Amino acid sequence: MSPRMKQILDLLFSGNAPKEMAKELGISIHTVRDHIKRIYLHYNVSGRGELAAHFMGGLPTPKSPSFDRIHR
Repeated sequence: MSPRMKQILDLLFSGNAPKEMAKELGISIHTVRDHIKRIYLHYNVSGRGELAAHFMGGLPTPKSPSFDRIHR
């Protein structure tokens, strides 16, 4: 993961909106959204909630192997 993506990740966890991130980093909102999409792909999640769950101890998400075992 690139240093810029790590910055975006930190801002995501701080609760910043993409528009706020773009302003703070001096980049376009489109670039921010592209980085967010790449972060979601990197961690195999589809949104902030799943991303937070991943970092809070691997809570099961629909894409995690443990999800099927728990939700059968």
